[in-house]
Amino acid sequence: MPTDPTDALTESAVVLQLTGRTSGLPRQDLYSALRELPLDRVTAALDSLAALEVIHTTDQTVYASEALKRIDALGLICI
Repeated sequence: MPTDPTDALTESAVVLQLTGRTSGLPRQDLYSALRELPLDRVTAALDSLAALEVIHTTDQTVYASEALKRIDALGLICI
């Protein structure tokens, strides 16, 4: 779990990019969408969320976990 609030904000930004999707998001599209955030912070957020199984990643794609999809479907994630 991140202790730096900026890391929590970056993780939140990643999660929001994945909510509502039925398929994965190419990493390059994610990086482009979050281009205002430092790349190292986005990468760290991906690693942290993947370690907690909130998301799943491959070299090319980032996916919401089934748990994240369900939480989103329940309307518990909002902007």
